[in-house]
Amino acid sequence: MKRLAVLIYGQPRFINYTWKFIKEEYTIPDIETCYFAHMWEDIGYIPEDCYVKDYEKLDLAKDVEKDITVLKIDNYDILYDVVRNFHPKIKETMRNKHKPVHPDKIPALGYRYGQYVSKQEAYKLLKEYEKTHDIKFDIVVTQKTDFAYKNKECYETKKEYMQEKIDLYADVEFNSNLIKSVTAYYREFEDYKNVKKHYNLPRGEKIQVKYIGPFDRLLVGDHWLLCSGDVAHIFCEQWFDTTLNILEELRDLNVDLTISEKLKNSPRTAGVGELLIRNKVNLIRIDQRYKRIINPEKCKDKFKNTAIHCNFQDAETEHQNIQNRLIELFPPGHVGKPPRRINATINDGMIVTVS
Repeated sequence: MKRLAVLIYGQPRFINYTWKFIKEEYTIPDIETCYFAHMWEDIGYIPEDCYVKDYEKLDLAKDVEKDITVLKIDNYDILYDVVRNFHPKIKETMRNKHKPVHPDKIPALGYRYGQYVSKQEAYKLLKEYEKTHDIKFDIVVTQKTDFAYKNKECYETKKEYMQEKIDLYADVEFNSNLIKSVTAYYREFEDYKNVKKHYNLPRGEKIQVKYIGPFDRLLVGDHWLLCSGDVAHIFCEQWFDTTLNILEELRDLNVDLTISEKLKNSPRTAGVGELLIRNKVNLIRIDQRYKRIINPEKCKDKFKNTAIHCNFQDAETEHQNIQNRLIELFPPGHVGKPPRRINATINDGMIVTVS
């Protein structure tokens, strides 16, 4: 039997409503699932909430708490310590100058770095559990709480639903050197600033991506990420160090731009795509299995028509609201979008042409 670790991290928005769907998603035949959760006790719905500290306090439902294998809830003290320690290193790296973070800027920077700190903390819980119990998790999934998964009500048969989940994990072992994500978007730059081509990578194909040119970028979604156990540490622990490595390379890049312009216009960050390419991890792009939950009074406009609106009702009523919307978005008989024909051709692990 395989072992699956689900890492829950970040501000636990809507968790009392989404947990039913999360738990159902990770109930899989012949897979033992454990949950490791690091949560911030203060919840905001938009970046501005964090800037002005307009938070709600986490009130975690008891039935959710008992399902989580290891849970840690923190205030923002450790996050703000990271901000004070890490953020000045950006200017040190680029300009060889040290400038402490102004206290007024710490909450906004906390929003920028919070998910990476929280993911690290959740991964620490997993590693401590492995050490204590002398086990290894074959598969690690990282995810936030403001998403609900299509479930058996979105399929014509329960068998079809279960088989799709079985297939998702069947080819992943501890040493697979593999991640799966719903997003894999390659941007090929003509020069330092201008994109020449951009395209989705094909679905279902196991590939190892390399950059064609020095300015290119691979965008891989980080709301949900499936990792084989051997590479999970890369995507949970290496964001901060890799960011500084990228800045060093950016500083030394021989292009006709000032340091300020390089920093402002950088086409690369230490996202999942950057971590994947630098560590030569294989990638499979899959169909999306989840939809975002939003607070309609506090959300980005781009999400309002495609997400599930939370009405903040009692749990049973809200579960039905989410379920009804999931069926609308993933109707029974629905199949994922076919691969786009504007795709990369893969040759010896490298993208070489666009068809």
